[in-house]
Amino acid sequence: MKWLFKERVNDLELLYQCRSAFWQGMNIVENSGDNLRIHNEMAEFFNNAFKERETEIPDKMEGILNNLKDDNMQELMLLDEKSTPDRLTSYSMKPILKQQNAEMLIERIRGLNNANVRNFAIFLSIHYRLSHNLGDGFTQIYQEDKGTLIQLKPLVEREISEQTSIRCWNFKYLLKVLDGCIKRCEGVTEPLHYSM
Repeated sequence: MKWLFKERVNDLELLYQCRSAFWQGMNIVENSGDNLRIHNEMAEFFNNAFKERETEIPDKMEGILNNLKDDNMQELMLLDEKSTPDRLTSYSMKPILKQQNAEMLIERIRGLNNANVRNFAIFLSIHYRLSHNLGDGFTQIYQEDKGTLIQLKPLVEREISEQTSIRCWNFKYLLKVLDGCIKRCEGVTEPLHYSM
C-alpha cells in the first residue's frame, strides 16, 4: 500500500478518493459478519500509510506558493475560496503559510512583476480578511502562519531598501499587509485597512 501511494498518488484529491474507496470496500467486508481481526489490521495499516503520504503531498495552495510566478497569480487568488482536498473547509479558512520557507518565498515574490507583487499583497489581505470585523476565536485558524509571516517581514523590509519607484511602493504595500496579517494571527478581530 505504501509503495502504491508513493508510486501512483501524487495529488491530495486522488489520495482522498483512495481513502474513500478503501473505506467503502472495508464497510462491505465489515457488514459481511466475518472475523474483524483482519479488518482491524488492514484499517490500521491503511490509516498509517494514508497519514504518511498525506504529509508528503502538498495541497494545491502549497503547490502554487511553492512555484509562485506571474503565470499562476490569478489561480492563487481564485483557489482561496475553493474547497481543500479533504472537503472539510475552504483554503480561505486554513493557515496557508505554515509550511513555507520565508527565504524561498521572498525569492519567488522577487520574481513577480510589479503588478503581481501588489496582487500577492491583495491576496494576503483577502485571505486573512483584513477588511472584515471577525468574531472572537475566528482568528485562531491563522495562528500557525504567524512564524512565517514574522520571518517574511524583515526580508520585505530589505527588499524595500533595494528597490525604487513603483516596485518599492508595491513592496511597501506588501509590508503593510504583512503587519496586518501578523496582527490577525495574534488575535486582532477588528478591520485592518491597508490601502496605498
